[in-house]
Amino acid sequence: LAMTLNASPLISNMVLGFFIVNFVCPGCAKNAFQLVEGIEEPIFGILFLIAGTHLNLHLTWPAVLLALILTTSRLGGKVSGAYIGGSICHRNPAMRKNLGLALLPTGGVMIGLMLKSTILLSPSYPKMTGLIISAVILSTFVNALLTPFMVRRALMKSGDTDGVSRAL
Repeated sequence: LAMTLNASPLISNMVLGFFIVNFVCPGCAKNAFQLVEGIEEPIFGILFLIAGTHLNLHLTWPAVLLALILTTSRLGGKVSGAYIGGSICHRNPAMRKNLGLALLPTGGVMIGLMLKSTILLSPSYPKMTGLIISAVILSTFVNALLTPFMVRRALMKSGDTDGVSRAL
């Protein structure tokens, strides 16, 4: 339906999930997550496989620099945004300081959007498209490695573990 209406399938699926969980069946969130968890690994595997086929080793060093800028900018934005939001909402200082570390994503949506954007950019800017793809994939790789440790640290430092620390 999304493709027929010339809409983004990625965003359409997010909107569909939002409506199902919040309006169609408000108590179904747990069931929906269990259903998706059973099939998400193969889907992510395919997504990362497709993304990996676009990685250009000839652009490695410029892409590494761009990936570092992208990763640090996203982290800085998340940390400062969480701190400011926590201050506005009068949250405790430990929460304000550490929440941003827990918000760094592993990048599934970012890769999906990047692959979609390559369709639009590639005819006009083929070299830039390769650089962007390589940088996003490298940034996602760094995020996937760092995020679990950062989330654990953020939860431990903020005191919001409630017995979760053993599982992490």
